[in-house]
Amino acid sequence: MDMKTFMNDFTSIGFVLIEQICMMFFLMGVGYILKKRRFFNEQSLQTLSHILLNLIMPATLLSAFIKEYSQEAANQLLITFFLAFITSFIAVALPRVFLKKELALERFAIGFSNVSFMGIPLVVGLLGMEYVFYLAAYIAMFNLFIWTIGIFMVTNNLKEVSFKKIMLNPNIIAIILGILIFISPIKPFRFASVAIDQVGRMSTPLSMLIIGGFLANGPLVDIFKNKMGWIVSLFRLLLVPMVSILAILWLPKSLNNIRLLVIIAACTPSATSAAVIAKVYNQDYTHVSKIVSLTTILSFITMPLMVILANLLFR
Repeated sequence: MDMKTFMNDFTSIGFVLIEQICMMFFLMGVGYILKKRRFFNEQSLQTLSHILLNLIMPATLLSAFIKEYSQEAANQLLITFFLAFITSFIAVALPRVFLKKELALERFAIGFSNVSFMGIPLVVGLLGMEYVFYLAAYIAMFNLFIWTIGIFMVTNNLKEVSFKKIMLNPNIIAIILGILIFISPIKPFRFASVAIDQVGRMSTPLSMLIIGGFLANGPLVDIFKNKMGWIVSLFRLLLVPMVSILAILWLPKSLNNIRLLVIIAACTPSATSAAVIAKVYNQDYTHVSKIVSLTTILSFITMPLMVILANLLFR
């Protein structure tokens, strides 16, 4: 791995990724200013988050499945699902080995990434809209893990794990419906497909505005004073992606884009749902919000590095 190779990859892949991240960072800044100027309040941010998670994100996923069936695409979707299981298992296993049981929220913040909010815009920007089709497999696995292992991790109570919540999740419903559309010879009317696609395209700007609003909930300097936030960031942004890269190195080069997609998902910051779940189960919501915010800010540095590293090793 010489310097010339590194610089070539940085130029070809790094520039596209950094450009996309800068755009996202700009939109986050707008959201931050809007919250500070009180155009947003907690209620409006919560409403926008519900619209994003329950309408716009599912529309993005559903739109990705409105395509002609091919056996190759179906095979790669299954491969992505399998790789999502491997990397998701790594993400929840690492903190279990190294962090005490009492640090449940920190374990959760390491184990679950912001794959929908930040994964979709990055995959679209770097690989193209057609790869959201494969990212859907990762999101399905993410939802399966978060509503089973994730809830148990926070509550330590198996009764809180709900199969009903998994199946009624709008993203899971969109994926199931999308798969049925994908394998069916009958496709939606063009006006419906276009409408779904247009709704889905709102995901990037709205998600970044919301994250920016979340960052404005307190002084930014307090985020950087959180010691556990730095430990979580080390695991979430560096160790989990690195171990994930090594775990899927065995795949053939013909699947490089699939491998890259999985690593993009694996190196995104802590899931914003960590703060939501902490609030629902009467945990320290403020503490985990600071952790999520710190990983989000630092990810703008670490994500390009992880993707470039993955691309070099996947050659």
